[in-house]
Amino acid sequence: MGKMSYISYLASKGNLKELMEEVGPIAKMTGRSCKEVAQGFIDACDEIEENQGDDAFKTLHELNKQNIAEGKLEHKKRNTR
Repeated sequence: MGKMSYISYLASKGNLKELMEEVGPIAKMTGRSCKEVAQGFIDACDEIEENQGDDAFKTLHELNKQNIAEGKLEHKKRNTR
């Protein structure tokens, strides 16, 4: 499980606060705020979900579902420590 799986999970839940903490290094590299980057992930996740029936999004949606499932396991793991 990687960091992107966890980010995908948080984005799918719309968990802006926790997502902002996770994207700090990404934000620093892009010169954007943590909030901007986190909101971008949430928006992208929403767009993938909304357009899952569109041929251009089908594979992306399946990959995102897999990432979210892996991220959910990571979330449980982190919160049981």
